[in-house]
Amino acid sequence: MIEAIRKIFVEETSGQLSSIHLVLKSAPVINLPPSVAEDIFLAMHSIKGSGPMFGFSNLPLVSHPVEKTFARIRSGQIEISPEIIEKTNDAIKILLDALHRNTDDHLPEAMKNNNLVNFFTEICQ
Repeated sequence: MIEAIRKIFVEETSGQLSSIHLVLKSAPVINLPPSVAEDIFLAMHSIKGSGPMFGFSNLPLVSHPVEKTFARIRSGQIEISPEIIEKTNDAIKILLDALHRNTDDHLPEAMKNNNLVNFFTEICQ
């Protein structure tokens, strides 16, 4: 039963992330609808909260800093930029890779030498 629910989580989350990735790749930053920031925030919030319930305990290493950044964008504390979009797409690729592998065990080691998390963390300080 839990495997079937986990499979649904992986499929739905992968679909959601893929859709966001396509929007971010196709629209210039100045033309991004405000709903995109909301969609990214909600997706990252969901991954942070639900991922560990389905055995993906390391997904929050990536999703939480992105979530915090988009919370600040939503509240008007910071503006979305081309660099934030680029780094968000990088984070989405990492999350999709973990979901497709059906494991995130590699993420702690992979994130040690990756400045992606530091980029989002610095924005939120």
